[in-house]
Amino acid sequence: MKIAIISFSRAGYRLSEMLYWVLKERNYEVSSYAKSKYTKKVLDESQLDEDSRDFRNVKDFAKPVDESIREWTKQRFADCDAIIFIGACGIAVRSIAPFVKSKKVDPAVVVVDEQGKFVISLLSGHIGGANALTLLAAGILGADPVITTATDLHGKFAVDAFAAGRDMYLD
Repeated sequence: MKIAIISFSRAGYRLSEMLYWVLKERNYEVSSYAKSKYTKKVLDESQLDEDSRDFRNVKDFAKPVDESIREWTKQRFADCDAIIFIGACGIAVRSIAPFVKSKKVDPAVVVVDEQGKFVISLLSGHIGGANALTLLAAGILGADPVITTATDLHGKFAVDAFAAGRDMYLD
């Protein structure tokens, strides 16, 4: 699964770093991005403490986003299986809205609040894998997963999740 993570604040940046390295260690293809007034300062001055950096090169970790979030999201919809927004749900919703097509083709979209308390499955929960990614990210961060699909809430069988987990599709 190819995952893009984007953060919008210093606190979000620190969460994205944690997710990035753990997902990488679990053999996911992960890219990290940051868009905020803090990004350049953190990347240029390597302001994260030694424990946070874990002796890794900060500049190899997050790429600054210079284009609009809309343009960045458009590209990620084309080249990623999943997007994790670390920030407000409103940012994620406004960013993905122009590109949402169908649960059969949209990437998984997950939102993490910048305090790392909640991980929310926002789009493509079953087929795209957002529900599974939400549970994974919540486990990594020690956060509460928020999944709203009815089958998951009621512990019911979901045929689309079954199919997606076996590289099958519904016609």
